[in-house]
Amino acid sequence: MNNETMELVKSVQAEMLAAGGDFIADESRREDLRVMIRVTIETHDYLKHGSAGLARSIYDSPGTNLLDGMMPGYKDRLKAASEDPFNQYDLNYACETILSGVDCFERMSPFHPTWTSTLTSSVDWRIFASREEFNSRFFALFGQFLAESDFQKKFRLLHDLFKLQLAFVAMSYER
Repeated sequence: MNNETMELVKSVQAEMLAAGGDFIADESRREDLRVMIRVTIETHDYLKHGSAGLARSIYDSPGTNLLDGMMPGYKDRLKAASEDPFNQYDLNYACETILSGVDCFERMSPFHPTWTSTLTSSVDWRIFASREEFNSRFFALFGQFLAESDFQKKFRLLHDLFKLQLAFVAMSYER
C-alpha cells in the first residue's frame, strides 16, 4: 500500500469515527469499521493500479538474482507479475484481504438496518459480465462513498462496497 493510499485510509477512518457517535461508541465496532474502510480502500487501490509497478521495482533490485538462486523460478514469476498487474498471486492476495474483513462486515451488518432503513442498497447480487463492468460499478460507488459527508449514508455506501467486494471474490474464483 503506497503512502497516498495509507493517508486516505487514515483520513476516511478519522472522518467516520468522528461522525459515528453512539453507533460506534463500542471499541469493537470502531475496530470493525476501521477494518471495513481499510479493506475497501485497499481493494480500490488494487483494482485501479494492480501491482505491476511494485513487481518491476523488485525485479530490478540487486537481491533478485540471489533470491532466484534460492527459489528457482522466482525471477520468472516476478517478471510475469510486472507485465500483468492482475496476476494470479496478487489476485489471490486481494481476495484473501477482502475475506479477512468478512467477520467485521458480518458483525456490522445487523446494525445498519436499525438506523438506515430508509436508505436502500444500490447493489444487487447479479453477476457482472466482465471485470470492466464490475470495476465501473465499484469505482462509481467508491467515488460516492468518498464524497458523502452524512455518516449513515456513508456507512450504507461502505456496506454496499463490501458487498461488491464479496462479489469480486466470487467472480475471481470462477477464473
